[in-house]
Amino acid sequence: QRKVTLLKRKLRHAKRHALQSNQEEEQQKKQEHTTETRDEEDGAISLLEASEAELLLEQEELTSIGDELRKRLDQEKKEIERLNEEIAALVALKEKDPELEQSSDSDSSESEVEDEADLERLLQELIEQNEELEQKNTQLCRNIHEEREACVELQ
Repeated sequence: QRKVTLLKRKLRHAKRHALQSNQEEEQQKKQEHTTETRDEEDGAISLLEASEAELLLEQEELTSIGDELRKRLDQEKKEIERLNEEIAALVALKEKDPELEQSSDSDSSESEVEDEADLERLLQELIEQNEELEQKNTQLCRNIHEEREACVELQ
């Protein structure tokens, strides 16, 4: 009977030990799974934070480009206003002194015609130069915008 009792004790002890081992293994598996899940979550959070930083930089760049474009637009409006005032002044001066045109002889009228033709040619040249400069300016703005976007992408 002592041997039977001893064997029963050993059997109980072995069962307890096996049960404890199983519980420890399950806890270890849970911890590993939890660690993997945390690593995945940390990776996703890092990715989202990087994406957010990139979007903020792009937003800042777009805001600054918008400000630059608004300034250019204001400058162009002021230039148009100035040119319109100049044209109005010239028209008013021409209307004010119609006697000068009527009293002048044919030589002066020929020189005026030549002067007007020269002025028209000069005006056309200036308009063409202005259009070329505006196109160059637009292209430079596009290039700057593309380079800024490339910088944002690199960051």
